[in-house]
Amino acid sequence: MVFNSSSPYPEGVISFLDTDLYKLTMQCAVFKFFKDVPVTYAYTNRTPDKKLSRTAFKWLEEQIGKLGNISLSTDEYLFLKKHCDYLSEDYLNFLKEFRLSPREQVVATFTPVGEDTGDDSIVGDVDIQIKGTWVDTILYEIPMLALTSEAYFKFMDTDWNYEGQEKQAFDKGLQLLEAGCVTSEFGTRRRRDYHTQALVFRGLVQASKEAEKKGFPGKLSGTSNVHLAMRFNIPPVGTVAHEWFMGVAAILGDYKQATEVALRHWVACFGNKLGIALTDTFGTQEFLRAFTQTVQTIEGGFPAETFKRADGSMKTYAEAFAGIRQDSGDPAEYTKWMREFYDKQGITDKKLIVFSDSLNIERCLEYKKVADDLGFQPTFGVGTYLTNDFTNTKTGKKSVPLNIVIKISSAAGNPAVKISDNAGKNTGDKETVEKVKRELGYVEREWKEGDETSRWARNLEGCSYLTEPSAQLPATETRRRIELELMHRWSTSTYKSLASIPEDNQWLQEDMPRWGLKHEYLLHGMFAFSALEIVLCGGAVVIEEDYEMYYAKLAVEYYDKASRSFRAQLENVTAENAQKVFMFSFLAVSVNMALGQCTAFEEVYEGVLDRLVTLWELLIGNASIADQHFDTLISGALSRSTEALMVRTQLQTETPTSLSKETEDALERLSIIVNTACETPTSSENTDNSETNLRIQSYRASFSAIQTCFVQDSKEIFKGIAIGFPALAGRDFGLALKSSDPVALLITMYWGVQLNTLGKMAWWVGTFGKKMVDEVSEMLWQPEPGRRIMSLPEWRDSISWARVEVDLMLLGETPST
Repeated sequence: MVFNSSSPYPEGVISFLDTDLYKLTMQCAVFKFFKDVPVTYAYTNRTPDKKLSRTAFKWLEEQIGKLGNISLSTDEYLFLKKHCDYLSEDYLNFLKEFRLSPREQVVATFTPVGEDTGDDSIVGDVDIQIKGTWVDTILYEIPMLALTSEAYFKFMDTDWNYEGQEKQAFDKGLQLLEAGCVTSEFGTRRRRDYHTQALVFRGLVQASKEAEKKGFPGKLSGTSNVHLAMRFNIPPVGTVAHEWFMGVAAILGDYKQATEVALRHWVACFGNKLGIALTDTFGTQEFLRAFTQTVQTIEGGFPAETFKRADGSMKTYAEAFAGIRQDSGDPAEYTKWMREFYDKQGITDKKLIVFSDSLNIERCLEYKKVADDLGFQPTFGVGTYLTNDFTNTKTGKKSVPLNIVIKISSAAGNPAVKISDNAGKNTGDKETVEKVKRELGYVEREWKEGDETSRWARNLEGCSYLTEPSAQLPATETRRRIELELMHRWSTSTYKSLASIPEDNQWLQEDMPRWGLKHEYLLHGMFAFSALEIVLCGGAVVIEEDYEMYYAKLAVEYYDKASRSFRAQLENVTAENAQKVFMFSFLAVSVNMALGQCTAFEEVYEGVLDRLVTLWELLIGNASIADQHFDTLISGALSRSTEALMVRTQLQTETPTSLSKETEDALERLSIIVNTACETPTSSENTDNSETNLRIQSYRASFSAIQTCFVQDSKEIFKGIAIGFPALAGRDFGLALKSSDPVALLITMYWGVQLNTLGKMAWWVGTFGKKMVDEVSEMLWQPEPGRRIMSLPEWRDSISWARVEVDLMLLGETPST
C-alpha cells in the first residue's frame, strides 16, 4: 500500500486497526476467557491547564459517535489473518462482526471553567467514562486518547505544521540504526494526529532503507499501530499491557495468585507466541514470584506439550517467555536485576529485553550498552520522542503534547489498580492500592527507587532542543571550558543562594567543590545548578545565539547524569558519604524548582500541583536522610544548617506576636477551618476510622507546621525555613495532597505564600509560590458538593488573603482599565 505524504489522512479514527496491537491481542484473550465481565474505564488529564473549548468538545463528541460506524474491512481481516496468526479464527470472525456502541458505552461531559455564557469559545474540563463488558469496551482507549489529542491541536494549540516531520524522524531513525538499536515506533497514544504518525513512520522506513544500504547494524522492527503496519505492509509489534494483569486481578480478587493466573491464561491463549512479559503491574518483585512457577495449562488452551523441556518436564513461565519489557523504574538497575534473576534460575537462553519508558537517543544507547554487556537482546519501543516533537511556529518554543490517560478502573465490580516500580505511579482506588500493598508485602520505593529524574526527562521526551543532533554533553574540549565556567560560577555566586545562615557560606563555597572532585554525582549536580543560575540571572561567558537554551540544555543533561549516579549512593549511605548524599538530595529540590522558572521549559511542566507532588517526595526524602544520619550531619560541615535542624529539632511554636495583624488573622481563620474539618466528615465518602484518624492527624500536624514556619520566618534567623514545611507536615499530609484533599490544598496555599516571600531572595524559587497560590485558589474558590467545610466564611477569606499577599487579583474582580 502506497503512502501519499502530501494528502493528510481524514480526520478522526476510521479503522479498528488504528490502535496499538496489544489492544487486539488482549481483546482476543478477553474474548476467550472473560468476555462477559463488566468493566469501567476512567479518563485523566494530567495536564489540567490544557483544556478544550466547547467547539473542540463538540468535535470530539461527534468523533466519538462516529466510532460506532467502524467495522473491519475484508482487507483488514486478511492482513490480520496473514500477519497475526496468533489471533484465533474464532476471534477474527468475532471482530468481523464487532461494532462499538458509544451511545450506550461512553459518557463524555464538558464542564466550563467559570461562568457558563453558552459561548462555543468558552473553555472547560472534559471527563470521559466508559462502561460495558470487557470484550465490548477494550478497544476504546487508544482511539479516545488520539481523538482528544487531535481535538486539542485542531482547535486550541494551532500554531504548528507538518513541515520537517518526516526528515526529523529520518534523522533520528538513522542515528538509532547506526548505533545498532533494534527500534519500533510506539507513538500512537500521544500523537498529534494520524497524519503526523504516518509521516514519522515513513521517515523511519526511509531511514531503515538508508541504513541497510550503509550496512548499519540496527533494524526497524515495526510499529505498534496496526493500521500503519498494514499500509506499509510490515508486521505490527506488541504483546500485552498492564490492563490485562489489572483486570484479571480485579476479577480474581486474590492478588497473591493474580499474576500467575494472568500468565496462565495468556499462554493458554497464545502458546509460545507473544512472549514478552510486562513485569511491573504490581511491582517486579511480585511478578518474579509468579514467573518462577511451572506453567499451568487450562482446558481449551494450548496443550502441555507446548511448554515441556527436552526431558519432558514442564518449563517455568520465565523459560517459556522469550523476554521481558521494562516500563518503569531505573532501566539499568532493572536490567542487572533481571540478569541476576535469570542466572539464579539457571536460564542460559539469550532473552529479549524491551525498553519502552520515555526513550530518546541517548537513553537507547545507554540501555543498549548495559543490556549487551549483560547478555540480553535489547529492543526499543520509542513513542512520544518520535510522534510529538513539534515547535510553535509563532514563539519557537516547544508545542507540548497532552498528558492524558484512560485506565481500566474496575472489573467484575471490583476496583482495578496498578502498583509499578516507580514512586508515585500507583493508580486506581487508593484504599485498594494500600490493601494490595499490605497483601503482597510491597515495599514503597518512593525515594530510593523512584526515578524523579525520569519524570522530568519524560516531560522533556519530545522536546526538539534535546535531540539536535543528540542528547549528549559537550565534546571534550568544549566541556573543559564549560565546566571551568560552571565551577567558577558556583564558587563566586551560586553557592550563596543555598546558604540559610552565614555559617553555611564557607562550606558551600569551599567544601562542596572538594566533595565534588571525589563524588561525580555531586559535581554534576553543582554544574546543573550553576547553569540554571546563568539561565535565570544572566552572566554567561559562552555567548551562543540562544545562550539561555544552551545553558538550559546543559543543566538538564548534567542533572540527568548526576541523578543516575546518585541512585547508586542511596543503596549505601554511610558516615563518609552522608553529607554529600544529603546535599545532593537538597540540590535536586533546588534544581527542580529552578527548572520551573526557565522560559525554555515553561510549556513542558504540567502545572504547579503536578510538580508539587514530585517536590514533596524529594523534600520528604531529603528530610529522611537528615533524620537517619543526624549525628553525622550535625558533627560535620552542616552542623548549623537549617536543613538538618528543621528536621530533628522540635521548633516551638510561640504566640505569633511578631507577625503582622493580617497574618495572625489568616492563621486564626486557618485554625478554625482545620478544627472544623477535624470535627466533621469532609464528605459522604466511605472511610474507615483509621483513615479518618490519619487525615485528622495530618491536618493538625500540617497546621502546626505552617504556623511554625510563619513564626520562625518572622524571626529571620534562618533564611528559607519554609522549605522545611513538608518535613514538618509529614508523609500522611503528602498523601492527602496527592488525592487533592481541599483542606490539604488550602494549607498548601499558605505554604505558597511563604515560598513567594522566599522567591524574592532565592532565584531558584522565583515565582513558584505565587503560581501555587494562583492555581490552588482557583481550584478551591467554588465549593464542592458535600464539602460543607468549603462553605465556611473563613474559607474564601483565606483564599482572598493569600492572593493579596502574593499580589494577585481577587477572584471575582475584573482588571481595571
